[in-house]
Amino acid sequence: MPQLLSMPAAGPSFFANVFHPAFNVDVDDATEVIDRFSCHTLAVGKGTQSLRNIFGRIREVRLGEYEHVGCVK
Repeated sequence: MPQLLSMPAAGPSFFANVFHPAFNVDVDDATEVIDRFSCHTLAVGKGTQSLRNIFGRIREVRLGEYEHVGCVK
């Protein structure tokens, strides 16, 4: 064990030489997945902002109704 501990660290090149099927990525497949994920996050972001805007308008309208009735001072 002391002999192993005295060896220098392998560094980043170690990972370039390791083969593990669960962690190796095909570049073409990864590119397609990344593109789809990017589209997904943009769509979700736009949808989330739209919901915020809608609920903000609903809140303003409801507060306006309460002020009209005299509930909020």
